[in-house]
Amino acid sequence: MIKFILIQESLITIIITEYKLYVKNISFFNSYKKILRQILKIKIQ
Repeated sequence: MIKFILIQESLITIIITEYKLYVKNISFFNSYKKILRQILKIKIQ
């Protein structure tokens, strides 16, 4: 029973860290897209 609880806790921790990384990547990707758009605009003009 104790083992099961430990496994559950570690799974939750892993999921949380994965989610944080995912969110970071999304925000990074969004800012990256903005930068790309600006570069493209400059090239178009």
